[in-house]
Amino acid sequence: MLRLHAAEATTLGLVLAALLMLGTAGLAQTRTSTARIRGTVEPTQPAMLMVDGKVIETDALDYKREQVMVWLRELENLGWGKTSPGEGGTVLFQGGGVTLSFAKGQKIAKVNSLAVQLSVETYLKDGRLMVPLLFVAKSLGYEYDVSFRPVATVLTKPAKTTTSPNSITGRITYAGKGIGGISVRIVNPDFSAVKGATAKTAADGSFSIGGLADGEYMVYIYVQDNPAYFNCKSDPVTVKGGVSVEARAVAIGRVISPLSPTSNSKVTPTDGKIKLEWQACPLAASYEVSIQRAGTHDRLPDITTKKSRAGLSAIGLKSGATYEIQVRALDAARKYIGWTVGTGGKPWSFVYIAAPSNNRRP
Repeated sequence: MLRLHAAEATTLGLVLAALLMLGTAGLAQTRTSTARIRGTVEPTQPAMLMVDGKVIETDALDYKREQVMVWLRELENLGWGKTSPGEGGTVLFQGGGVTLSFAKGQKIAKVNSLAVQLSVETYLKDGRLMVPLLFVAKSLGYEYDVSFRPVATVLTKPAKTTTSPNSITGRITYAGKGIGGISVRIVNPDFSAVKGATAKTAADGSFSIGGLADGEYMVYIYVQDNPAYFNCKSDPVTVKGGVSVEARAVAIGRVISPLSPTSNSKVTPTDGKIKLEWQACPLAASYEVSIQRAGTHDRLPDITTKKSRAGLSAIGLKSGATYEIQVRALDAARKYIGWTVGTGGKPWSFVYIAAPSNNRRP
């Protein structure tokens, strides 16, 4: 359990010294500032945490490769978010409008559905999953600083800015045309959402989002805001000094849902063929269908069709094998505008079962 600690004079002295060195300038940083890390030698003192000017000590901090590591349960006690078990042994941390996903011994984590490289891999210590504090803090949009180690400083409350707010304008397109009604977010480079920085596109696909502090941002289309479209982001955009900057147009892709066969079902051919069918993609001029035997490089010839269905010949298929299907939709200019996605993020697949032979022995 996290707790305020002032029993040991040496520890308190260290913290007070760090506070004096940080000064009021440190507390004036905005929520979107970048982290500053100095030093190359691991501190001999135990790691300590200071949140919004309050000194907090916990035995659930650690150092690894110059990174402060933390147990997610301790951050839950601080009110930063909630932990819960995820699929495949992962641990989820939900807070600040984002969901973080961690796995033991991995150097890859997820911010929502996007994979992000960590500075150091996660690990277990006394049965606790330890993750980089820097990654969690910045993903939640917090200011993080370890300039005065072993004290890690986190600011969760945005400070007043001395510059005029900035704005970002742009346009969202689908199949080469502006599309209306799309929910747009502004995120930091680490994909943490900027609070209140959202908009819906006008009929021509245009949007404008203001009230942004100086910094670097991206325009982000999130599948949970727009279930019919995949996640998509813009190139980074830097704003400073009360300006309005136009982001490069973002082209989004449509989610195509499989219809038949249902994923991972057992399929027997009819008249030597397997019927494939999927949800039609708006403005699609044609579809490319790829089929590959799961776990191998055994790929069947692609199928091109103008309809949202196709017949797959059973010749050459191996009974009992699993085959994965990918359908891509192309517009009239032969640009990809949609893709299939399977259940739970897994590929659309089926298990081929050969038709029983009609030959009988006399």
